[in-house]
Amino acid sequence: VFFVISGFLITGLIKKELQEAGSFSFRAFYVRRFKRLFPALIVVLLLTTIVAIFSMSSTLLERFGGGLVASLLGISNIYFFKEVDYFDVIAHYKPLLHLWSISIEEQFYMFWPFIFLFLFKIRKLFGVVLILFFITLSLYLNEIFQDGDFQFSNNSLTFLNEYVSNGHSTVFYLLPF
Repeated sequence: VFFVISGFLITGLIKKELQEAGSFSFRAFYVRRFKRLFPALIVVLLLTTIVAIFSMSSTLLERFGGGLVASLLGISNIYFFKEVDYFDVIAHYKPLLHLWSISIEEQFYMFWPFIFLFLFKIRKLFGVVLILFFITLSLYLNEIFQDGDFQFSNNSLTFLNEYVSNGHSTVFYLLPF
């Protein structure tokens, strides 16, 4: 629900800027997103780091550092996808685990303005068909990955099998889903 609301609001802001100004500034858009998200993120990371230093073992603190860097880079969803299932017991020792959703949002902000501008320019039936295609593709990917039974058989893609073996985590953590 959060992602749908966020996508709706961001799309509305982009559309409004296009209609009122006749153009769209990527720089201004990303500066606004940075100013909106990063101050709170930095406070959370700073306070969590202070608590982690005093409460975690060196092994847990090292893993915490990986999550910290990934959170700053906007890829904590990918980091935690490779680390732990969201509902595993070990997840209790990952205080930054919940930041996966902020990373998804940041990744959405990286791609969506380009996609929306493309669709806004074509505005025709092709744009509607393209949106329906991506919705269908997303639903299809959710279906085939959710059980973890999917395996890449193409020799050049078999290295990805280890990453999709836990279908629930794949669907839960990654942007296309």
